[in-house]
Amino acid sequence: MRYFASITRTVSVSALIALSTLPTSAYAGKHSLAVQAIAQAKGKIDAGDKVNAGSQAPELQAHARASLSSAQDLLSKGHKDEAISAARHASEFADQAIISAENSRTASERDRRHDAQDTAAVAVQAASDANVRTSIAQQATANANASADDANRRAALAQQATADANARTDALRAAPPVVAAPATTTTTVAMVQDEPARTSLAPVRHTARRTVGHRAAPRRVSKSTTTVTTTHS
Repeated sequence: MRYFASITRTVSVSALIALSTLPTSAYAGKHSLAVQAIAQAKGKIDAGDKVNAGSQAPELQAHARASLSSAQDLLSKGHKDEAISAARHASEFADQAIISAENSRTASERDRRHDAQDTAAVAVQAASDANVRTSIAQQATANANASADDANRRAALAQQATADANARTDALRAAPPVVAAPATTTTTVAMVQDEPARTSLAPVRHTARRTVGHRAAPRRVSKSTTTVTTTHS
C-alpha cells in the first residue's frame, strides 16, 4: 500500500509540474511562430522589391508593408496571435505583388517583342518598297538612256542627210553650166519631075493603019532631100 501511495504521489507531482509549465511552452511557441511569420513576410517583401513590385504593383506592395509593420507592432505588445495573422496577411500581399509584377514584366516583354517584330516587319517592308522604287528608277533610267540613244541616232542620221544635201548642193554649184545642143529638124521633100518621052530617029514607014494601044511611058521621079536646121534658144 505504501508503494502504491508513493507512485500516486509521484504521478501527481509530475502532472502538476507539466500543467504548470504548459502555458509557458505554448507562449514560447506562438512567439516563435509570430517571429517566423514576420520574417517570412519581410523576405517576400524584399523579393518583391527586387522584381520591381513597388512600381509594377504599388498598392499590393504597400499593403504588404503595412501588414508587416502591424505584425511587428502587435508582437511587440504581446499580441502573438494577431501578430501571426498580420504577418500572414503581409505574406499574402507580398506574394500577390510579386505575381503581379512578374505578369506585368512578362506582358511588357511580350509587348516589346511584338513591337520589335512589328518594327522589323515595317523595316522589311520599307526595304522591299525601296528596292521596288530603285528597280523602277533603274528601269526609267534605262528607258531614258534608250530614248536618248535613239534620239542621238536620229540626230546623227539627220546630220548625215543634211551633210549629203549640202554636198550635193556644193557639187551642183561647182559643176560647169550645161549648154543645150541646138535642136535639128530634118524635113524630107519628095519632088516629082516629068521627063519628056524620047523620040526615035528611025525613018517613018507608012504601013497599013492599025490601031495599036500604046502604054504611057513611065515617069521618072527624082527624089531630093532638103535639111532644115532650126535652132531653139
